[in-house]
Amino acid sequence: MLDEGRRILRLYYSSFNDKLPEQYVTEHEDMIRAIVDRDVARADELARAHADQIVRQIQSYIAADTRPNALLAL
Repeated sequence: MLDEGRRILRLYYSSFNDKLPEQYVTEHEDMIRAIVDRDVARADELARAHADQIVRQIQSYIAADTRPNALLAL
């Protein structure tokens, strides 16, 4: 399961050309702050929104299918 998670994470970072946008770094900091503050509802809300964003990003990246078209090379 860990290997699958790493593969998915690799896809996620690849979708940003290996440079995670600052807003997602900030989201991590916001989640940590909510946990430290013991604000369970806020931490849950932020984590859910962040996870949803990851799913959408990976789906979009896969759907874009940027692989070179081998038939065009013929």
